[in-house]
Amino acid sequence: MAKKDLEKAQDLISKVDANADGHLTKEELDAAVKSGNAEAKKVNDRLMAMFRKYDANQDGKISKSELKHIMLAINSKAKGSKNPLTEMEVEYAFMHADKNNDGWIDVPEFICWVTGTDDSGREGGVHSKVQAELGHKDKEVKGPERFFYDKSSYTGVHTHGGPSIIDDSHDISDKMRQGQANIRTQTGPSQPHASANPESPSAPRAQETESERHARLAKESAPQADAGESDWGEVSARFAAFAGKDMDGREFAKLCKDCDLFDKKFKTTDVDLVFAKVVEKGKRRIDVEQFKNALRLVAAKKECSVSKVQALVAKSSGPTLSGTKADAVKFHDDKTLYTGVHAKGGPSTIDASNNLMDQCRPGMHASISG
Repeated sequence: MAKKDLEKAQDLISKVDANADGHLTKEELDAAVKSGNAEAKKVNDRLMAMFRKYDANQDGKISKSELKHIMLAINSKAKGSKNPLTEMEVEYAFMHADKNNDGWIDVPEFICWVTGTDDSGREGGVHSKVQAELGHKDKEVKGPERFFYDKSSYTGVHTHGGPSIIDDSHDISDKMRQGQANIRTQTGPSQPHASANPESPSAPRAQETESERHARLAKESAPQADAGESDWGEVSARFAAFAGKDMDGREFAKLCKDCDLFDKKFKTTDVDLVFAKVVEKGKRRIDVEQFKNALRLVAAKKECSVSKVQALVAKSSGPTLSGTKADAVKFHDDKTLYTGVHAKGGPSTIDASNNLMDQCRPGMHASISG
């Protein structure tokens, strides 16, 4: 910490030290805060923040190892300093702070130690560095990120440490933790979820592989058969007419178009989404049963009955084939307009042939022998 931080800390302490005895007590600080002293509140808030920082396990008291850990961390940051901290100085500092010699530094002892002075001189730079931390002001965070760093702005469950990551865990190692404590939250004991019921579809399965899980979830999310559905015989026949044994996404899109399934609610952009919901993971084609589920999803998208979609597909005569038809050209199509040799049937490809086979054809006037 900089020298100016130490001077600022001493200035704050002198403003709150009503009896001018060189240090503050918890009673003295509490009384000043209660009277509305703004400087006292600032000192109290910083001291409490420092205490929580030093109290690593948050048990309300600072052990020698916790103080040593903080001091050595400060020492490592000040690497290259002319007066580095030593473990002996930390030992003397702890002895000085622990007034009742019970092996711990509680809040009143911490306040008295930080705001006091090192009369013995044995603490070296430990006391001055701790006191300078009291006068150090962290850079104010501005902008949206302050809601992350400034914990005083937290709301809801986050004011109590945030939601637990092990609440209602089904892992035996979590349940065997000491005291069955809810470690990450102070919102009270965890309550069993409805999904804990083994009959629930979302209840955990023992030793379930990834592929089995995907198959189970696909089956659970698949649309259910409607009691008002018609016979699927005609629909299955149209499926075979459009695709054969199985169908890909392009063929399914053509079926939807040729069967007039598209409307304002079920659009061309929805085809791929419906197909993706029924096709098995890692595959690109669907069978008849998956096709039936796809039509059920189409009916749900169109907000109509499945039987209506069945009727639209069943009345189709199969895929509609379309091609480009050439425009009429009168000089090609109207033979009465032909001229020259084309009017007589066009030029021959075998005229004046020297091929013996051509000359031996029936009706040829040429003599073979002569």
